[in-house]
Amino acid sequence: MRMLIVAPVFPAPVPLAVRVYGCEAVAWTRGRTGLFRLGACTVGSAWGAVLWLCWRGSHVADQLDAAAARPVRAWLADREETERACAALEAGRGYAHVVADGPVRYVLSAVPRPAAGPDSGRSGTPRAAPQGPSPERG
Repeated sequence: MRMLIVAPVFPAPVPLAVRVYGCEAVAWTRGRTGLFRLGACTVGSAWGAVLWLCWRGSHVADQLDAAAARPVRAWLADREETERACAALEAGRGYAHVVADGPVRYVLSAVPRPAAGPDSGRSGTPRAAPQGPSPERG
């Protein structure tokens, strides 16, 4: 007697999110070249991006003197601005907030980008690795 074994076929994996949000905090000094990266993160929602920006903004405010920290703390407490930032990100636009402290500028930004997934979410078939010389091998 033979038994029939049915193996289920599942659809190819697809990303759960249509887009992700790249968040970054940087600083620079006017009149000088070069950025100082203060942190970066990728999150799966516009709200998560706004939370990350606020979290890093609070770190920036903690390190500024009271006069320079006041506008940052006002931005952190501004519910309407938070909603505008979230709406912009959900609409596919970037958002940035600039904090000035003398010649130093801090920028807290988030930008939407497509979510990465297996083969960019089009199929579950693995792609072949690119062929050719490796930059490390010359």
